[in-house]
Amino acid sequence: MLFDLQGKRRRVVQATYLGLAVLMGGGLVLFGIGGDVSGGLFDAFSDRSGSSGNDIVEERVQRNEERVQTNPNAIAARKELVRDYYQLAVSQADDRGVYPADAQDELRKAARNWSAY
Repeated sequence: MLFDLQGKRRRVVQATYLGLAVLMGGGLVLFGIGGDVSGGLFDAFSDRSGSSGNDIVEERVQRNEERVQTNPNAIAARKELVRDYYQLAVSQADDRGVYPADAQDELRKAARNWSAY
């Protein structure tokens, strides 16, 4: 039987259930499964920050700003700047959708490029 703890393989069954309990507990604690926050214990101790995506967007902004400086009528660069500035602003908003001062600056830059677009 599977749950027979009186049989010959009592230690095997106990070790199996102990292993399953450790796996389930580890999944809940270490990986943050079932919680209302993103990430778990592994994410807390990793040296990766959440800004890696913003670094890529900031590089695109810098590249497109250079394109606009060399050619102010670069429509594609203006369009990409609007998208990128908006993306930077949205990434800084809190859960209620309130933008901090830095994000509001990004939105102003997006609006300025939209007007020029």
